[in-house]
Amino acid sequence: LVYIIRNVFDKALTENGYNPISFLNWLRRNNRIDAPDKRFDRTKRIGGMPCHCVVLRIDNSDISEGF
Repeated sequence: LVYIIRNVFDKALTENGYNPISFLNWLRRNNRIDAPDKRFDRTKRIGGMPCHCVVLRIDNSDISEGF
């Protein structure tokens, strides 16, 4: 699993011309995120502080060799 802070995720997608909500819907439809039914993110403590994070499901076949 890969945790990405939601604000960072949204900003990166928006700056590159993508709609974060549309992309999160696609990820959910394709079972690529770990999130409750009504949300796209989970709360994760980072340095003791709670943060909303997008949790991506990544397996070894998703990573190209040499990455």
